[in-house]
Amino acid sequence: MNKKIFLLHNMVSPYRLPLFEKLSEKFDLDVKFCKSMTKDRLWSIKLEDYSFKNEILKSVSIGPLVINYSLPFKLLSNKYEVYIVGGGVETIFSGFIVFLIAKLFEKPFILWSGEINGYECESSIFRKVMRRCYHIFKKKLLYPLADSFIAYGVKAKEFLIKDGVPHYKIFVGTQVISEDMVDKMWFSKSETEFKDKKIILYLGYFYKRKGIKYLIKAFKKIHFKDAVLVIAGSGEEENNLKSLARGIKNIYFVGYVEGEKKFKYYSIADIFVHPTLHDPWANTVNEAMYFGLPIIATNKDGCSRELINGNGFVVEAGDEDELKCAIEKLLNDDELRRRMGIRSKEIIKKYNLDYAVGAFLNAIRLALEAKSKMKK
Repeated sequence: MNKKIFLLHNMVSPYRLPLFEKLSEKFDLDVKFCKSMTKDRLWSIKLEDYSFKNEILKSVSIGPLVINYSLPFKLLSNKYEVYIVGGGVETIFSGFIVFLIAKLFEKPFILWSGEINGYECESSIFRKVMRRCYHIFKKKLLYPLADSFIAYGVKAKEFLIKDGVPHYKIFVGTQVISEDMVDKMWFSKSETEFKDKKIILYLGYFYKRKGIKYLIKAFKKIHFKDAVLVIAGSGEEENNLKSLARGIKNIYFVGYVEGEKKFKYYSIADIFVHPTLHDPWANTVNEAMYFGLPIIATNKDGCSRELINGNGFVVEAGDEDELKCAIEKLLNDDELRRRMGIRSKEIIKKYNLDYAVGAFLNAIRLALEAKSKMKK
């Protein structure tokens, strides 16, 4: 299926690049990024390491909104056979332009969605209103006129169905981590300062919606002298979190980590906790499972339906007591941790690049078939 495919993505994300590279083996793929990255992202990215066609579009920002003013000219000067749009409310204008061009040329339009609970996750009134308007716009215009959909996971699919999208138009399976991105180097805990400790690990950015404060509160209530909480990452909540943890000697903030340092903490950890209040899908959970860690996630994590099945616990978001109980169960049972770690490795095998590419292949095939039938 050597079709010429246009794909709009909100920013350059390291975990997406191997997927785009794999897709470019199947299609003549042209990826346009609305921006390089947001200021809070500290990724090290080398686009030159990849061969798929790509471009970071010129843009201006109005508050959180990104305007890619050159996009209409690029779309009008190149003809594509399928148009795919991913991203969120920040890139609504560019997504709408792609939608209009696809309809103008009577070509298939595919929406790539990770939304799982609408606008409730936003903390500011402005962003709540903006996301609410975006949701209405998608529900009333984009959803009825899109030819097919690609969803991050089962929860994202259920959200689309709730908004009236026919289930047969939705294909699940794009939230994966390429095995090439997971360092195979393992570190020995015995060579670290935590050699005689049980390590509870959180790794990610420090946003309010990540729920890290509930993890710290839960850890404060745990009476297990050999347990330590390692918190890796950075972000706007760092000072507040460190203030909350002040005086607790077994809580360690190790800063932002990537590459070898990140995988060091995965390989020496005993438990991985993702206490989020909202996440379409936490890719750090995928990574932790590659390292055979038992997982504690919340019911507000988009990946909890697929990835947590006999390899950990799903707790109520924001419930520090339930989180405490789940952590204590794992700390006090070496055999349970071992079994759950093995199960993590078994589950994550499915979530590879072939699985993700399959969702695109199916969505593109359906969209092309639908357009072909309409023209007959």
